[in-house]
Amino acid sequence: MQPHPEDTSSSLDYGRQSVGDGSILLCPRKPYWVVGNDKNQEGVEIRVPANCDSYRCAICGPWKVRQKVRLMVWALARETWIRHWTFTLCPTEWQHCRNQIKDFLFRLREHGKIEGAWAKEQNPKLTGYHIHMMTHGVFLDHWRVQEMWGGRHCWVSPLSTKDVGYVAKMYRLCGYMTKETNMHRHLDLNGGRAVHFTRGFLRGWTSREVQRYLSKNLAWHVEIGKALDTAKEETTMQPMKADTLYIRGDAYEGDQL
Repeated sequence: MQPHPEDTSSSLDYGRQSVGDGSILLCPRKPYWVVGNDKNQEGVEIRVPANCDSYRCAICGPWKVRQKVRLMVWALARETWIRHWTFTLCPTEWQHCRNQIKDFLFRLREHGKIEGAWAKEQNPKLTGYHIHMMTHGVFLDHWRVQEMWGGRHCWVSPLSTKDVGYVAKMYRLCGYMTKETNMHRHLDLNGGRAVHFTRGFLRGWTSREVQRYLSKNLAWHVEIGKALDTAKEETTMQPMKADTLYIRGDAYEGDQL
């Protein structure tokens, strides 16, 4: 599959939270920098904190969620008929739920090409579970989709990249909100992942292939930093405290979404 002709960004997977004095928080498992030198512009570089690639890491978890959101933005910005769906009464047990979604998507594709990103969520009143899904592809009537969902209620709303709250919906889909986030609970409900992509959601590419393509103009190397303070590793998604490990350096703000 050929890249989109307008794909020129190389900042897909950059950006990390910082502490009050502008220092970047680094992962206790990988306390060093990954530096990318621009192949086309001498002297231009991007410094990125290394990550352990774990959703449950206090430092890398929020970054990994932002990375998934950027992938979703990249994919949906190049598609038509973007929809946000809510499917009710999904199974409680994870593997049963996963198999049911696979079967449901298979039936949807019998009516045309359609791809989605989805996640399971508990009902606000703790009465059961539902599925949030963002799709792109052919248009399907609401009544037909509900019929393929077994007659259970489902809601749909169109999405546009210009809509207010467009990106916020993606963060919610990934289980990441700004207040009282319980990312561990979300991961337990979704088999250890923040969000699930169908194979064609990223235009036929894998997540790593998209990231590699968007950083193709950079030559990477590792730099070991000097730690100011170290403490035992935390495994919470809450903001890091002052006694956790970080390295002083110029804060890289990254692209804002």
